Amino acid sequence: CISTSGSTMTVEWRAGAVTAQQAVRVRRETRQELAASSAGALWTLQDFITNSSMHSTGTNPDRLIPQTTGIYRFSATIRWDAFATIHEVTIKDSSGTALGSARSSAGSDIVQYATGLKRYDVLGGYARVVVSPSGSTSGLSTATDCHASMERL
Repeated sequence: CISTSGSTMTVEWRAGAVTAQQAVRVRRETRQELAASSAGALWTLQDFITNSSMHSTGTNPDRLIPQTTGIYRFSATIRWDAFATIHEVTIKDSSGTALGSARSSAGSDIVQYATGLKRYDVLGGYARVVVSPSGSTSGLSTATDCHASMERL
């Protein structure tokens, strides 16, 4: 901002508002047994969290909850530790809309990656990682490569 008064000129610098970074990364502590149907991955550990309201290990541990409006990136890495005909991972918002997904055929020790973006114009929504083995019972590994994250861009 520049202003002048007579023979004096003043230069003033004003910083814009800074929004605190919103981010969380969660993972499994124990193996999650899954029947041949869809279920939300239950995240029992938090590697980091910038706002404690973004995730709870006790209440709705499958949800990642934005705390401000804006664009968020969601990602999930899932390691399946047992055989199933098809493995599918889908990141869904609270309305059930798919934000990203990955699908693979039969096998064990399969790792899948899914990512997605969503703009939140109002608060109250969430996203979750829905895992779907079909053909037989399967499970999510406890390995460090079975995790999910959410960050505000």
